Amino acid sequence: MDSSCLTRCLQAAFAALYALLILGVQGGIGGSILQATLPGIASALKVLFFLEIIYVVLTSAMKGSIALTFIRLSRSRILTKLFWVSIGLDVAISLAFIIYLLVQCQPIDFAWRMLDADARGHCLPLTGQLYMGYALSIVTATLDGLLMISPWLMMRGRNLNSRLKMYIYGIFGLGILATIANIIRLVALVKLKGSKDQLGMW
Repeated sequence: MDSSCLTRCLQAAFAALYALLILGVQGGIGGSILQATLPGIASALKVLFFLEIIYVVLTSAMKGSIALTFIRLSRSRILTKLFWVSIGLDVAISLAFIIYLLVQCQPIDFAWRMLDADARGHCLPLTGQLYMGYALSIVTATLDGLLMISPWLMMRGRNLNSRLKMYIYGIFGLGILATIANIIRLVALVKLKGSKDQLGMW
């Protein structure tokens, strides 16, 4: 697969992500379950199901691509091993999260049809998904931290223009925002552990 094909795939994935976000908000995501209609809730839960899968795949792919780039640039065996370990952890936790989403309700469509009186099925407790969210947030924040400090370690001893180094440090220093976002998400998940409002949660 060449770079142009990969770029088109990523563009399509992001387009699907944004489309699902819009549909989800229209269905009631972000609002209270008390203000939503039953069809809206079903639509929102269906959107959430696919939205979570696309989000996890995209974030995993982006982190993996950054780590692979660092592997090509790194001169340190220790850093190279850390990058490979980070890729492995990222893929493992992402796959575990997606598999859990696919098996949490039987049949799968009961995940968004649970309020339908005619639907038959069962789901695992919501706390299981919250614990998966904890694990995903912790691993992601750790990997973000590694990718953020790596340029500082890799630039040491290289005869680069000081201004160029500052540009590189500045760009990758923005990674701290991603780390902060993951910490905020983790705190929010902890606070919402006892919530019964699945729409408000996300």
